[in-house]
Amino acid sequence: LTMLNDSLVVRQATVWAGNLVALQGLDVDEKIDHIYLTALSRLPTEEERGNAIAFIRQQASGYGLSEEEAFDDFRSWAAYCHVVLNLKEFIYLVS
Repeated sequence: LTMLNDSLVVRQATVWAGNLVALQGLDVDEKIDHIYLTALSRLPTEEERGNAIAFIRQQASGYGLSEEEAFDDFRSWAAYCHVVLNLKEFIYLVS
């Protein structure tokens, strides 16, 4: 629960998303690849990529954004970065 609720983890996810959104010229797949390479030193599987896209769309929808706006939304990327920081694979990689 610490990784879900800790203010440091939330801030790091926010910083990470800010850096990701600032990277100009990356499409959605490249952003997802960047997240996985940074956190886990590997590329996502097709299932993980699909889950990431669905998650970001769902988050953006919750903010009242259209599908076109979803992948430019900082908050949606921050939420996804927070999810990746809570993956079992990341937690054991760091430990």
